[in-house]
Order: sequence, then C-alpha cells, then structure tokens
Amino acid sequence: MFNTSNKILCLSATAEYCGFSVSTLNRLRIIQDFPKAIQISERRIGFLKDEVDEWLLNRKRSQVGDLSEHRVKVRCPQTSRDLDQIYQRRVKAKIAS
Repeated sequence: MFNTSNKILCLSATAEYCGFSVSTLNRLRIIQDFPKAIQISERRIGFLKDEVDEWLLNRKRSQVGDLSEHRVKVRCPQTSRDLDQIYQRRVKAKIAS
C-alpha cells in the first residue's frame, strides 16, 4: 500500500537535499544509481523522500583521506598528436600482454 505520509521532492529540491547539483543527479539517474523518479506532471518529475533517504544511507562512505590517497595525475590530451601517442601506447601494451 502507498504510504501517504511520504513526501515527494522535485528534481532541484532532491539535488539540494542530497548535496549535489542537478547535473550530478541526472548523471546518477542515467547510470541507474539513484531511486526511480515519479512523473508528477507532463514535464515534471520528483522523488520519494523516503527512497532518497534510504539511498543516502546505503551509499558507500569513504573517509576524507581515502578520496585523494590513490589519485594519479592525468594529463588531458591537447592535440590529435597526443591522442595518437596514447593510442599507440595502448596498442603496444595490448600486444605485449
């Protein structure tokens, strides 16, 4: 049975409630790592607050030190030549293994 005391949060309110941007919320929805949206009207969606709370509680937590401990600096390719070099390295690595 539907819980009538469950509050529905709109997209922006849900993002604010979770502490991230609407873009991040949409990315999580695309990869299906967020509760299902409810169609409120033709052009508006919302989320059940209880489901969002449950999702937040079940998220993997990491300590602050864990976030930067294993970071590797990566240089973004700037030119097509850079991309070609990266591709050649990957091809050589595949052949070697």
